[in-house]
Amino acid sequence: MRVLEKKLDALMRYAAADNDFEKEKLRVEIRKLLCETDPEIIYHEKEKAVRKLLLKLNAPDHMVGFPYLVDAVLLTMKNELHVMNMTWGIYSPIASEHGTSSDAVQRGITNVIDAIWDKTSVDEMERVFPGIYKERREKAPNARFISRIANLVKYDLFEDGAE
Repeated sequence: MRVLEKKLDALMRYAAADNDFEKEKLRVEIRKLLCETDPEIIYHEKEKAVRKLLLKLNAPDHMVGFPYLVDAVLLTMKNELHVMNMTWGIYSPIASEHGTSSDAVQRGITNVIDAIWDKTSVDEMERVFPGIYKERREKAPNARFISRIANLVKYDLFEDGAE
């Protein structure tokens, strides 16, 4: 069945559903079908997951660098090669999108990562950065931090408790 047929089939079954349990089950199925094909929904779901993880790590969302960090993680999720050259792959595109300089983006991201590193508990940091945090306790470089967060969200490693 093509995706459109699957959507229509799920909608028809939803309309004919007898009880709330069945309707809720079909509502979830319809949402998944919509997310599979609509890049706008997929992007917002990924952005939501990134923001949720950063907030769980006590990222101060009032800081100027918070939206820059979210965008950096999303860019890295889209193409992992962006993180290989932070200046041209991450900082420049975000700077042009937000109407600021690459240096301001770099400083903003660094400030947020510093705040996360200082505020988050040792156990939580060890869970996100196994082996790195307890051994050296030094802040991960921006590229490593962004790459790790991107992989955790991309592969659902954080929520599943796999880490």
